[in-house]
Amino acid sequence: KTYDVALRFKRNYKPYTVRLDDVRADNYLGTKTPKNYSSDIHLADKSQGVDREVKIWMNNPLRYGDETFYQSQYNVDEKGREITTLQVVTNTGWMIPYVACMLVGTGMLAQFSGTLFRFLRRRNELPLEPEVESRRVRRARASDRSRPRRSAFATWFPVAVVLLCGAWVASAALPRRAPISEMQIDEFGGLPVVYEGRAKPIDTMARNMLRYLSGKQSATDDKGKPISASKWFLDVITDQPGARTARVFRIENIEVLKTLNLERRQGFRYSLDEFSKHLGELERQADLAAALEPAHMTTYQKRLIELAKKLRQVMMMKFAFDVPKPTKENAEQAARAFFMQLDALARLQPPLAVPPDSPEAQWETFAKSWFNNITNQAHGKSVNPATVGFEKILNAYAAGNAEEFNGAVASYQNYLAEHSPAELNHDKVQYEAFFNRFEPFYCALVLYVVAFVLVACGWLGWSGPLNRAAFWLIVLALSIHTFALVSRIYISGRPPVTNLYSSAVFIGWGGVLLGIVLESVYRLGIGNVIAAVAGFTTLLIANFLAGLTDGDTLGVLQAVLDTQFWLATHVVCESLGYTTTFIAGLLGLMYVIRGVLTPSLSPAVGKDLARMIYGTLCFAMFFSFVGTVLGGLWADDSWGRFWGWDPKENGALMIVLWNALVLHARWGGIVKDRGLAALAIGGNIMTAWSWFGVNELGVGLHSYGFTEGVLMALGIFIVTQLAVVGLALVPKHNWWSTRAQGA
Repeated sequence: KTYDVALRFKRNYKPYTVRLDDVRADNYLGTKTPKNYSSDIHLADKSQGVDREVKIWMNNPLRYGDETFYQSQYNVDEKGREITTLQVVTNTGWMIPYVACMLVGTGMLAQFSGTLFRFLRRRNELPLEPEVESRRVRRARASDRSRPRRSAFATWFPVAVVLLCGAWVASAALPRRAPISEMQIDEFGGLPVVYEGRAKPIDTMARNMLRYLSGKQSATDDKGKPISASKWFLDVITDQPGARTARVFRIENIEVLKTLNLERRQGFRYSLDEFSKHLGELERQADLAAALEPAHMTTYQKRLIELAKKLRQVMMMKFAFDVPKPTKENAEQAARAFFMQLDALARLQPPLAVPPDSPEAQWETFAKSWFNNITNQAHGKSVNPATVGFEKILNAYAAGNAEEFNGAVASYQNYLAEHSPAELNHDKVQYEAFFNRFEPFYCALVLYVVAFVLVACGWLGWSGPLNRAAFWLIVLALSIHTFALVSRIYISGRPPVTNLYSSAVFIGWGGVLLGIVLESVYRLGIGNVIAAVAGFTTLLIANFLAGLTDGDTLGVLQAVLDTQFWLATHVVCESLGYTTTFIAGLLGLMYVIRGVLTPSLSPAVGKDLARMIYGTLCFAMFFSFVGTVLGGLWADDSWGRFWGWDPKENGALMIVLWNALVLHARWGGIVKDRGLAALAIGGNIMTAWSWFGVNELGVGLHSYGFTEGVLMALGIFIVTQLAVVGLALVPKHNWWSTRAQGA
């Protein structure tokens, strides 16, 4: 179809025309969420001999003459007509920011890299600083020329620790098949389902749903016995008693507990059976609360709406697999209820478990596909074999027949391998199921904690072997962390940072890598502490963020974000700016806390810490500046302006300005080592605000990661950082380390 729209422009005072020919929105699989908007236009300029068709889509504008044409918006009106918005900007100097970014970025990299190489060259020419220990012990060792060589136990202890932890990780990665006589639930969890825009294992969908409901990836029955996500999912869709007795709803609000007549318990997790008698009152209160503006809702009302939404999500998931089981007495009633379910599902975006049996068909819910099979059988038409196979799986599970269940799952897997739809990558789905069972991020988190414990024990004595064990354990943890990152890139087909969850994972990875580099250079145990703390805290934050959303941590992107180039450049570079600024702040925390609260900050160690802070800040300045400018270039490609003073843009600029302030204060001699540490701690506040704080405002073009519930944690973090800055302001002659050195 051709849209009757033509615009006349002037290029060097000569007219040319742009005619809109077609508009489209490409939606993600099984959703109404567009992954891309595009417009086909006809460009005609007789003075330049131009007469051609051009496609404009998100992040790919048309630049012609002095004008730039952007695909700005797309929607469908109440009559079903497609409406597109093309933003036209006169932008003669659009190349200037690109050239300026290249020049400044290259200059900064050359400056800071030259400083780094000079430092490393001078350090190689000088003897290494002695490890941190009291002067008394150092003198005793220096006077003892006949002390024994390192014992065999001290030599092999780090090796034993790493091998033991490596064996534990390997055991977590090995497949865990249930006995042949039992149902192979994990094999069922590896079957594909299309949900929230992408094909994924059923196990992923079930884990995400449980994490949304309870904050955990598994459930427990009424006796406290753990239940896997896939088994809970099977119980729900086959209407087993275990689905109603599983404690999967996390309810913390005291008033909500009173409304549902529930007693407080440890963990705050409850089963549907425990409050099913009060569902009517819950829906009534939630409907009353929903009539209010969000700003006028109380915490009680927000939690009611949240719980009602969770219940509706579970019911939607159940209805997508529910088929009628009529008897002679209720056949008409069951059929009517089933058609109402299908009508309700058509307006939602339920999980689609049945793949198409022909190229022109689409993925469908099991309930709809089952109905289509019944209709086709009645008319003598062919049925979808995938629907028949999936029905056998559910019937065998409901009957408790392990042999039939395992056989049906195996047959269904073979069918998918032979008749895989074009949009289904069966190997990738299977790999994601393995990734879920392995849980590499959890393994890495545990290893970071163990490494920190080893470093802490090294402070009490026997520091050499314990620090070496911690270092190689952190290397092992980073390897697993890297494997997990690469796995997510393979599964999603995206760069490592696409949302708040993945940003926490990537920032932690960068922090651990930087800690290893610092430890390799200085060998004081400080890099081990930095790496362990950075890895543990960021993975903990990532786990917290995963529980704040009802979506997939590998979820699809909004149309404006669907660009591999800018995600791999701007977002990654900005995240590295966050990483290096946080690491500089963490080093500043260590400088102040060790100096004020312990006697261990000797002048030599303090000087090394200051060097670490300064060097890290140099690269924080580079990454934060280049990342921010690249964000402006992306905005120019997407929205037609380089900078719009959006809250997120302002937050990124605050980091750049703060890092510049700290470096210039150092270069100008305004601050020394103590002042540098205090200002670096302030960088933690700036970065945390840019990372999370501006998202809490819920405004601006960058509010993709808006999450409710982190404001309190953010406030507590800022207060703690200010408290340590206050400690840094204590006169240095009152620091414990200074008094100890004077003694």
